[in-house]
Amino acid sequence: MEFRFKKIGTIRTSYKDTAPYQPIDNDKGIFKIVVYSKYKRALLRLSNFKYIYVIYYIHKLKKRRRMVINPSWTNRKDLDTKCDANYGWVQGIKDYEHLLLHIKGIPHEY
Repeated sequence: MEFRFKKIGTIRTSYKDTAPYQPIDNDKGIFKIVVYSKYKRALLRLSNFKYIYVIYYIHKLKKRRRMVINPSWTNRKDLDTKCDANYGWVQGIKDYEHLLLHIKGIPHEY
């Protein structure tokens, strides 16, 4: 099976050559994702989520790519862990508690 990516927008950032590994709380730069208008409808109510995953391709990467990266400063922690993450619009749907079991991969009776 082969997957192909299709560009649906552009990430805009103040950084040109070097960027921090994690966000800087008091950073004053402008950071945004500009989604092409024909795809905006697919992102309906995305703003209800506190965090999102953005899958992107760094087309100007100059370093050699590696399959596994374990930076020493991460202490082998999952960097995307957000204790205060929410479920956005999902929280408002019928049978939310049941759906949450599926989201978390918890075995249960139907």
